[in-house]
Amino acid sequence: MAKTGLLLTSSLARLPFCLQAARKHVAKTLYIQIEPRSSNIQCVPIYSTAINRIYTSSSIHCNHLDVRVLITNLRGQRVQSLSQQVDVLMFDADVPQAEATLLAEGLRAPSVVQLENPEAVESQGFTTEDGDSPDSYKMHDNVVLGGTFDRLHMGHKILLSNAVLRAKKRLVVGVTDASMVKSKKLPELILPVDQRINDVTNFLKDIDHSLRYEVVPISDPFGPTATDPDMDLIVVSQETQRGGEKVNELRLKNNLNKLQIHCIGMLEGESVSEEDKEVKISSSNQRMDLLGTRIREPEPKGHLEKHPYLIGLLGGIASGKSIMCERFKRFGAAVIDCDKLAHSLYEPGTECFNALKEHFGAGIVGSDGKIDRKVLGSIVFSQKEKLEELNGIVWPKLLDAVKVRIEEIRKQGQHRVVFIEAAVLLKAGWQNHVHEVWSLIIPPEEAIRRLQERNNLTEEEAKMRINSQLSNDVIVQHSNVVFSSQWSYEFTEKQAVRAWEILMKDLDTCPEVSSKIYLSNIPEGVEMSSTAGKVIKCRAAVAWKEKQPLTIEEIEVDPPKAHEVRIKILATGVCHTDAYTLGGFDSEGVFPVILGHEGAGIVESVGEGVTGFKEGDHVIPLYIPQCNECKFCKSGKTNLCQKIRVTQEGDHVIPLYIPQCNECKFCKSGKTNLCQKIRVTQVIKCRAAVAWKEKQPLTIEEIEVDPPKAHEVRIKILATGVCHTDAYTLGGFDSEGIFPVILGHEGAGIVESVGEGVTGFKEGDHVIPLYIPQCNECKFCKSGKTNLCQKIRVTQGRGVMPDGTSRFRCRGETVFHFMGTSTFSEYTVVADVSLCRIDRAAPLEKVCLLGCGIPTGYGAALNTAKVEPGTTCVIFGLGCVGLAAAMGCKKAGATRIIGVDLNPGKFDVGRTFGCTEFVNPKDHTRPIQEVLVELTDGGADYTFECIGNVATMRAALEACCKGWGTSVIIGVAAAGQEISTKPFYLVTGRSWKGSAFGGWKSIDSVPMLVGEYLNKELLIDEFVTHTMSLDKINEAFDLMHEGKSIRSVVNF
Repeated sequence: MAKTGLLLTSSLARLPFCLQAARKHVAKTLYIQIEPRSSNIQCVPIYSTAINRIYTSSSIHCNHLDVRVLITNLRGQRVQSLSQQVDVLMFDADVPQAEATLLAEGLRAPSVVQLENPEAVESQGFTTEDGDSPDSYKMHDNVVLGGTFDRLHMGHKILLSNAVLRAKKRLVVGVTDASMVKSKKLPELILPVDQRINDVTNFLKDIDHSLRYEVVPISDPFGPTATDPDMDLIVVSQETQRGGEKVNELRLKNNLNKLQIHCIGMLEGESVSEEDKEVKISSSNQRMDLLGTRIREPEPKGHLEKHPYLIGLLGGIASGKSIMCERFKRFGAAVIDCDKLAHSLYEPGTECFNALKEHFGAGIVGSDGKIDRKVLGSIVFSQKEKLEELNGIVWPKLLDAVKVRIEEIRKQGQHRVVFIEAAVLLKAGWQNHVHEVWSLIIPPEEAIRRLQERNNLTEEEAKMRINSQLSNDVIVQHSNVVFSSQWSYEFTEKQAVRAWEILMKDLDTCPEVSSKIYLSNIPEGVEMSSTAGKVIKCRAAVAWKEKQPLTIEEIEVDPPKAHEVRIKILATGVCHTDAYTLGGFDSEGVFPVILGHEGAGIVESVGEGVTGFKEGDHVIPLYIPQCNECKFCKSGKTNLCQKIRVTQEGDHVIPLYIPQCNECKFCKSGKTNLCQKIRVTQVIKCRAAVAWKEKQPLTIEEIEVDPPKAHEVRIKILATGVCHTDAYTLGGFDSEGIFPVILGHEGAGIVESVGEGVTGFKEGDHVIPLYIPQCNECKFCKSGKTNLCQKIRVTQGRGVMPDGTSRFRCRGETVFHFMGTSTFSEYTVVADVSLCRIDRAAPLEKVCLLGCGIPTGYGAALNTAKVEPGTTCVIFGLGCVGLAAAMGCKKAGATRIIGVDLNPGKFDVGRTFGCTEFVNPKDHTRPIQEVLVELTDGGADYTFECIGNVATMRAALEACCKGWGTSVIIGVAAAGQEISTKPFYLVTGRSWKGSAFGGWKSIDSVPMLVGEYLNKELLIDEFVTHTMSLDKINEAFDLMHEGKSIRSVVNF
């Protein structure tokens, strides 16, 4: 099916049939061009009513398409340019084929389709009888109209098209800005004004490129109509006709001519109910239709288990979260109520209870010995810093409790979807712990009213609580699905049903499964722990005899014996091989038997001696085993295994079938049915850039890379950045520097093999090595206060793997690892806690930079400093890290971002990443901090040292504003150096902070950053100034030292 099509039609009567046919050929955008049969009609052969009919008919027959009726040809021109490339051109019976073919050639449309002429439909061309009389169709030089134009719908297209038809030279369109949409229904779902302006402009240029268009934002109802003397006509709808009259009243006051008013009659649309939805075509109706649908697709989160599917449900106080969760419980989901879970953390005697009592005083404990939440609320909701202190105590412990509950649900295997009801989800930064975020919003005034009624609060108390939470705008910006409970219960129920149906359809979608068959009334999943070691009674499809239908029977399944695993099968395919055996063609066929060999399920229990599986693991049974012990497995010449391959008279029987991965060279060759997907792990010889000594160039060597050991992963590196930290160690400034070593820590590649015990990665995964691991087990990981991890810190600092040995050898000598990553090699080995899986769609030669520099600077602004909107930031050093910090400051809403660098050549590129102004210390005789304090009226709110120079670290602190200024140290100084400043600068309220990897939890966050890049929310390409092969890696260091590069990327 084509993405974009162009339909040529000359018959209004045939249009419905043409549209029904067109939707079979086109998936997204459909242009419609009217081909008038009378060639002497050159000016206006189509009028308002015809336009209305076309858009109305398209909304009935192909509502999923973005339909655009072209007007260019009605002015005597042919189509010259469209925003979308036309993939297929379709035409009806009255359009000459030669004419259609000629136009298709001009548009370079690869496909031309003549639509069949439906029987009993008389041809009816477009004539002047189809619309207004020519007298009512006067054209004007300058035409204007205004509106919100949120998500262009049929009504918008009718208004805009009629305005275009009546304009000779210029059309001005006013688009309401953010200040004007606050009173609209569901204003949080209205697209940003820039996007709406772009949508309108693209539509207008598509339908007629002969006019001059001025699409501008307006902050009042009049816009340019109040002052533009050249305007002649204003186009309005029936609902905005009074607005057109008011425009003329204002123009008369301003001594301007009155505008002609042309009113377009709008059509009625289907409503939800008389009380819930206005009966008209409107953007507000369209926004209500968005409730319970995906307003944005979920980002890929490869670090999360796929089962169960986790959805964070959030919303403000009194928004209706609990009722919505009850709905999803009815649908079959599990719900984790974080509010109730938090209550259990508050119980007397718990660690959290004691911490809160100590921090906020014994006054928060009521007469019953429990925490009085109303008293605690009166403290924290009135003081922002107190609320943050409370959150700092509770949130980490709450997240740990949520993870425990998720794991319990996973092991039970009963629920496909888990909702985590957490009002704090966004504030706590938990969105990376769920696959999607769904939210409920209601207008603030409604929330205040409900809160007063529910909690018996004063209006002031209710407002204080509402103001302490995230705004609806922020919530919607981070949500995949949005609901609103401000209308009737029935309408809210419809939203929930709609969302659940979309979710189930998505979870059921699998390109390998064309249909599903369910055994009726299969009981819900069993409690694994309750059945382990026992005989299970369950249902199965039994083949009693060959050539006979299967029958559904209750069977008994014994517990697993030594080295066996019992699985709860959740789905199975039905294969020709099953039919082959059932049909009596299998020489090893034996009956009665339970067939099936394309299954997947969850481990229910394991037998003695099983170490590679545990209860709750998601697994696929394999009919070709892999023991790694028999001569077949050890041969390296076949994927067959003889471990349990004996006759059917033996204890075990396994059919001899050959797998097909469709990926390896054998499968792709088409010359053999053997598959080499399973390989024998071995030592790999490859090339690497080895640093033999400090302050010496790297040399390209052939090295040996050992197989991965337990909890290790071997990776084929495809690209790596060259970072200042590599130069820092190579230059001899690193106290942990050890040689010979393979440097590099900004890499990306593909998993080649995994060691014993690795469950989170498999061959072929696209991954980024991480120099800051994340084990989720050490006290640092569990604290919730840092992104540092101590799991392998000691061995990593000594240049070896966790077992104390290296995987690299060169010239018979051991070569050390660097930062646990060593990406300057075609192959490397890393610990499985120092690796994250990423979306395969991401280009590895770009996202490799997410291994260090970009997250380090970006996160220093967002996570460490927590830059606030409207503030002033100063960045010392405009390398990769500094520019990423500028990008983070811009993202956070900083107003002034001042870049400080000795190289003025970096100033232009600095603007790309958000810098608003620049200072070169060479241009001043005074200390740079004095210059900056004067420039920023007493000092900056935030400063970032991205160089690693102790002098600039001091300058950065002293350039901060007293009272609240924060300076973040990102750059790494040479070993043994110390920083100093006058204590007065700290006593007067400035803060000094350090930041490693931008404060990001590595495994949780890097896949999220990859998602931001894929969604065009994060710059990466712009950092890459040079690319080169491994042989020229030393040139990357030269470019860095000469200040000529931001980042050089080595491609293998």
